[in-house]
Amino acid sequence: MSQSRSVYEHRPVLLSEVLRALHPCAERRESASLYVDATYGRGGHARGLLSKLGPLDRLVVIDRDPDAIAHAHDWAQEEPRVLVLKGCFGDIRGLMRAAGLGPIDALLVDLGVSSAQLDDPTRGFSFRFRGPLDMRMDNASGETLASWLERADQQALSQVLVEYGELDRSSAWKISQAMLAASIASTEELASLVRPLAARSQRRSQTRRDPVTPIFQALRMHINRELDELGSVLDAGFEVLRERGRMAVIAFHSLEDRMVKQRFRNLISGDPRLAKLPMTGNVGRAVSVVRLAKPSTDEVAANPRARSAKLRVVEKRCEAHSS
Repeated sequence: MSQSRSVYEHRPVLLSEVLRALHPCAERRESASLYVDATYGRGGHARGLLSKLGPLDRLVVIDRDPDAIAHAHDWAQEEPRVLVLKGCFGDIRGLMRAAGLGPIDALLVDLGVSSAQLDDPTRGFSFRFRGPLDMRMDNASGETLASWLERADQQALSQVLVEYGELDRSSAWKISQAMLAASIASTEELASLVRPLAARSQRRSQTRRDPVTPIFQALRMHINRELDELGSVLDAGFEVLRERGRMAVIAFHSLEDRMVKQRFRNLISGDPRLAKLPMTGNVGRAVSVVRLAKPSTDEVAANPRARSAKLRVVEKRCEAHSS
């Protein structure tokens, strides 16, 4: 058993809020319900969801991390209601179709990196440990950070820091120049190199966090194509919901939450591109269930990693009400 499967504990964020928002889907169904946790991690939300489901209901758990999938199989081997699928959540339509399942009553997407991934030095996600320049969510395939940095030019690296790390262009250019000029062999070396440069451009409101944080987040988001995957699951995930099915998304990064907020707003209000045209039928396809929920002070105190979490939930309208 790997270290990440045996040692690390994952604390599910906003669990009570998620269960409160999604459980009604099971309560009001006359037939068996189908729930999907598209980001299994270490199963915190999955266990909570399963505890609310009936004996005939089904829970599908998805992850692209091989360690997470192994953990899920260990957990689910004596639970016939659970099906484990390996893959990217952006491919949820294909994964469900291949499994012969659908439509979905409730879908949960918990974004970002799990505690198990952060706390495992071999994964290279955290600057708190000395680890390899990896950062792949699926560490069995794809390009590592080290490999990408070997071929990236300054323009590409700077753009990643601006787009995903939300650094100003001047700072991103200086940091990318320093990164490409140095011979970096570990996350520890990367953090030591960029920390003083990033600290100079850090806004006063951000001084409580390590200035390295947005740089590591930006690189991780790029390596894993996280915003592309998010866009795919927001579109495809909503399409595979049944009528009155619900989608819940927990975001930690401002770019992620901005995308979720905008997509949900369009689903609720209709396509904004058509709003001013002289036509009928441009009505919303969803209603808001949770406009915005954040962790309580007690939850943040118990789990500081929850502090930036934001939950949004929508419900798919019935066709009779959206036409």
